[in-house]
Amino acid sequence: MTLKRTVIVVLMILIGVTALLRLTGTIVFANPAITAVAPAQTQDFNARLIARGRALAAVGNCAACHTAPGGAALAGGLALHTPFGVIYSDNITPDPQYGIGAWSKADFERAMREGIAPDGQHLYPAFPYDYFARMKHGDLDALYAYLMTRTPVRQRKPENRLDFPFNLRVLLTGWNLLFLSPSPLVAEPNHTASWNRGRYLVQSLAHCGACHTPRNWLEGTVEGENLSGGVAEGWTAPALNHNSPAPLVWTEAELETYLSTGIDAHHGAAAGPMRAVTNSLGNAAPGDIHAIAVYIASLMPVLPPAHAPFTPRTKMATAAAIVEGVCANCHGPSALIAQGRWPPLAASTALQENSPRNTIQILMNGLPLPNVRSEPFMPGFSAILTDAQIAQVAQYLREHVAHRKPWRDVGDMVHRIRAETPGTP
Repeated sequence: MTLKRTVIVVLMILIGVTALLRLTGTIVFANPAITAVAPAQTQDFNARLIARGRALAAVGNCAACHTAPGGAALAGGLALHTPFGVIYSDNITPDPQYGIGAWSKADFERAMREGIAPDGQHLYPAFPYDYFARMKHGDLDALYAYLMTRTPVRQRKPENRLDFPFNLRVLLTGWNLLFLSPSPLVAEPNHTASWNRGRYLVQSLAHCGACHTPRNWLEGTVEGENLSGGVAEGWTAPALNHNSPAPLVWTEAELETYLSTGIDAHHGAAAGPMRAVTNSLGNAAPGDIHAIAVYIASLMPVLPPAHAPFTPRTKMATAAAIVEGVCANCHGPSALIAQGRWPPLAASTALQENSPRNTIQILMNGLPLPNVRSEPFMPGFSAILTDAQIAQVAQYLREHVAHRKPWRDVGDMVHRIRAETPGTP
């Protein structure tokens, strides 16, 4: 039985149990609509609260998920591809018909903490309410003030495209029972206020674990594996704890620079979905960025990961010529030394990871300029290199630059990523 069929069977069992419990009156799965209350008005919020909410929205990276390509900010419509189908993000501008303009503060808080809309409908956990559930009331108030004072956009989001039975929102009752733990975080007295603030943000509003934690077959985060690495939008999200594959140890200062600018001289530039995160964090409160850096640095290994010595056995003349002719222009001779603000490729975390996914993504699609500042960028080579050449270059960099054992599935991964990336030649 395939994994998808197994999931369907399990969910169908949950449907049956739900129906039985409803009939017997043992438990009620329907969520009542909140009694209608007039939403807050713009004049109800002071400038200081709105500014705080703006900075918090940057920590949560709200705009990245709730803005479609070329669309109005926060108006929703972004297609989120999940193993169960496509979910489109909601309009969170204060439009009263298509957005959250008719939501009271109580409506907003229940959606954030429980994943339930004002009409009682379950929200899909592509909206990470399992993390937002830990947010403090004051931070929720500020975020609400910010969103309710944005420009309303009258735009309906597209209908979700989910296969049966995943389009039955009642099934999320079972998902919440398994994976939603809304208990607030308790400050740890043995750590500093900055560390505790960073821990709170990472495990709530910033929802770092949503990408950087492995997920099980029901798309819930794996218990006990928080921040041990995951996969997001076709990219590997590396571990942010003692399992970090980074060949150089991250310091607090380096993490702070990277998070606020998208680039660090010793570790390179943000890539894939992380680019949107760093672009957004550039608008966050500096104290919050520092706190996140303090907390994440405390989870990282004290020493870089130890690897068994590896001597490349395979000669790759074509790949070596491409590296010398293309990569060395920016990364230095043989791509081994630092060049300007860019670190040597030997310091690349992507080359150290167990999967070649990120290395291939970068080779094919490059690294666009960060939004928050002007920096050098890397072009993509998908249009000028064949799949075989990209696979050879990735393997060459892995063996001859990072001095790690070769990957096993490079060629297949190149084919999959080319097929997954719209518009890739």
